[in-house]
Amino acid sequence: MEKLCSRYCLPVLMLFALWITNQAALPSQDALHWLHEIENLYLGGNWSRVEELLSGNQPVNDIERAGHTLYRAKISLNQEEFLTLLEETVKVAPDIMYGQRALVKLANISMLERDYQQSLQYLLQIKPQMISQRDFLLSSVYLKLEKYPEAIRAAQDYIKTTKDHDKRELAYLQIAEAYILNRQYQQALLTLETMKTQEYIVNLPSIVEFKEGFCLEMLGQDSQAIEKYKVVITRYPHTEYAFRSEQRLYDLTIVSKEKIDYGSLSLIETHTETQDRTQVTVAPDRASGSGDSFYIQVNAFADQDNAASHSEQLRNLGYETIIFSKTVFEQELYVVAIGPFPNRDNAGTKQKELKSRLNIESFIIKY
Repeated sequence: MEKLCSRYCLPVLMLFALWITNQAALPSQDALHWLHEIENLYLGGNWSRVEELLSGNQPVNDIERAGHTLYRAKISLNQEEFLTLLEETVKVAPDIMYGQRALVKLANISMLERDYQQSLQYLLQIKPQMISQRDFLLSSVYLKLEKYPEAIRAAQDYIKTTKDHDKRELAYLQIAEAYILNRQYQQALLTLETMKTQEYIVNLPSIVEFKEGFCLEMLGQDSQAIEKYKVVITRYPHTEYAFRSEQRLYDLTIVSKEKIDYGSLSLIETHTETQDRTQVTVAPDRASGSGDSFYIQVNAFADQDNAASHSEQLRNLGYETIIFSKTVFEQELYVVAIGPFPNRDNAGTKQKELKSRLNIESFIIKY
């Protein structure tokens, strides 16, 4: 009997002891509960309650410590403490979700600070199966580091797995941009054409058309490039790329000496009671940053009548506008801006309204 007990009971006791040890290493159900509660409260913006839970619960293992430290970082208002806590989270548990999230934040911060090598080091520690956007971020960093083949491969890897239509569109554009920066214009055109045929264009058709025009221009197909730039200006007149297209058209006229009818490019409908164009007041150009007021630049035109038409359209929608002239590439342009605003914050609030109400891309200037 003793032999039988010794033969079977001892292994059972050893297995039981091993089970107890493993249980101690895992987060308790209570710990998982408060960590999940902290995450929900944080996402809901209840930071005071998050702070209470962090103070009232002490972590007992690496998983809990990583989660505890990460959320301490997230609610910290001190930049130095924030970074220190993120680094500590990575050090405690780099291979679990909390550590991986900390790496993403550190990588993004490094990108904002333009320390792309450091950002790359963080990203290479991230597991793509845990953080789906890893390859998208890698592609962005490789572009900045001028590592174009690597940028293309990373974006392609992201496209294969993502279900995020917006990010997939951006990934394709990053591939096209990598080809353009590497002067592989034909490959860039093929990528942009794929976006069209596969219906991968979600939010940024103006960029696709502009990049196609630029590639055609670089390949010496000026007449086709001009048509692409015209499409951008006529279909997307409120975008930054309409302004860029006018600049490219002007450059093409200098090179090819071809006369382009800028007046025919705008499809903006004028109000029936349109004002006399000769009465439009155009302020002269001033040195950047020399003014006292802030404005929101919404567009720029080579043709003064088009600028006046756009300005009037915005006035009919209730916005106070100004037109002033500026010189770009030795060409006089007429900038349509909304304002004035006493400070950048007020201008920023109105800029958000323009985006949500009219889907107008713009930027703030001082004039």
